[in-house]
Amino acid sequence: MKMKKFLKCFRSKKPGIDRTRLLTENNNNNTQDVLQFENPLAQNTLNMEEQHLQKQKYLLLELVKHLKVTYEVIFSPPEDESFCSVQFEPNSGPQNAKSDGDSSRYQTLKHLDHLLQSVSTVKDIFALMNWVQTYQSEEKLCRPVETLLNGWWEKAKNKLSIIVKTYLDKILQHDRDQEDCYRDEDYIHIYVDTIQCINAVLSQELYVQVKETCFKELLTFVTRYAAEKKKALGKKVDGAAEMDKPITTHFLKTLKTCKELRKYVQTEDTIVTKEIMSALEELEADTLKLLMKFVSGIAEKHFKVHFKSDKRQFLLLDVVEKHFPKLQFAGEEQLYVMDEAYKILAQTYLQHLIKSSQSKLKKCWCPNIEQRIREEAEQLHKTMSDLAPSVNQRNCVLLQIPEVLDCKSIDPLKLIVGRIEKECLSESEDVQLLPDVLRWKGLSKVELREVLDALPDSQIKCKPQTLFCCFSCC
Repeated sequence: MKMKKFLKCFRSKKPGIDRTRLLTENNNNNTQDVLQFENPLAQNTLNMEEQHLQKQKYLLLELVKHLKVTYEVIFSPPEDESFCSVQFEPNSGPQNAKSDGDSSRYQTLKHLDHLLQSVSTVKDIFALMNWVQTYQSEEKLCRPVETLLNGWWEKAKNKLSIIVKTYLDKILQHDRDQEDCYRDEDYIHIYVDTIQCINAVLSQELYVQVKETCFKELLTFVTRYAAEKKKALGKKVDGAAEMDKPITTHFLKTLKTCKELRKYVQTEDTIVTKEIMSALEELEADTLKLLMKFVSGIAEKHFKVHFKSDKRQFLLLDVVEKHFPKLQFAGEEQLYVMDEAYKILAQTYLQHLIKSSQSKLKKCWCPNIEQRIREEAEQLHKTMSDLAPSVNQRNCVLLQIPEVLDCKSIDPLKLIVGRIEKECLSESEDVQLLPDVLRWKGLSKVELREVLDALPDSQIKCKPQTLFCCFSCC
């Protein structure tokens, strides 16, 4: 029988105490009194029921031994009576049992409730659930007992949910307590520990019955994690100016966690896992948005001074290197983030450049501003490439600005602008600034229209002159 095979792995090879005798003595010290029946058949029936009762007690004691809890657990009242109280329907319960076997099953059910409160690990609760499943399949249970056992299964799922939640809460608390994440283990601990926790449940034999319960706890965890992260990362952006340490590692870690948890749950096509995916995608988008807000902030602050300063240093690049340290274990996230940051830095540079007076730039920089622009465009790319090798080149438009400024006639300028639009497709937002660049160069409205009309199938939209009103371009 399955029950015998199941119990075989629990039995100790070494001789031990007589658990059947111990359980019998604990239950009733008066069981040595022998009832005399004149009817031998009645005596035989009593003996069979007694054997069944002893079997149930023996099976329970084997389970107690396997769970490594004290024998008193199934005899003593639990601390939380409401947790393991067995509610009987009218005209059911031990007092209405049709046989001593049914009565023993009611008692077994109470013992199982006591044991359920005592277990505290995923492994032990599944051992208990496996035992109950085998017991349920082997025993001929009356309807009231079967109904109560179904209720026990719901309690077991709730207990498993509590255990999983406890583990996930510890992971979340560890993340709250962690100030830095410059080591590989600190960078990956959230998603690694979380996946291990869920896998501890899903690797069990009965995982199908509890999978939904488990993923619901994961959804609760992800929702709490997302809310806390948005708040914490927002504070880091607001207080970045006062911080000596770089803040970007926390953003990279959050992006990595979102990506790995999404990969983990995407194979399960359920309503709950879809909600988990949605929450992670939203957190990922918010994290990148907050980080780019930080990048835009430092770029705006620097360029407001940069184009009015006579200093030769491109100081913004030092700030970028400070806040984006190169991390060997975060290469994929850093490449993704630096590509987005590169777009913002190049575009912000171009916007501030064409809002500056050329005559003033020549006074505070040098007469050859074309050379200065080219050098700084190259420095920008070198810095971004050093921080994130293989990053896409986002300085294409900036590198063409000197050629635009040097061009003295309309026809060659048409070719230059056409080439820029073709070669810099990945910088579409910068390309859209070309009409403003041409105005900044000094083209009249008629000349500007002539250049743009010469571009076949051009996507460049000539917008009203909004970035600047009037500059002295001589």
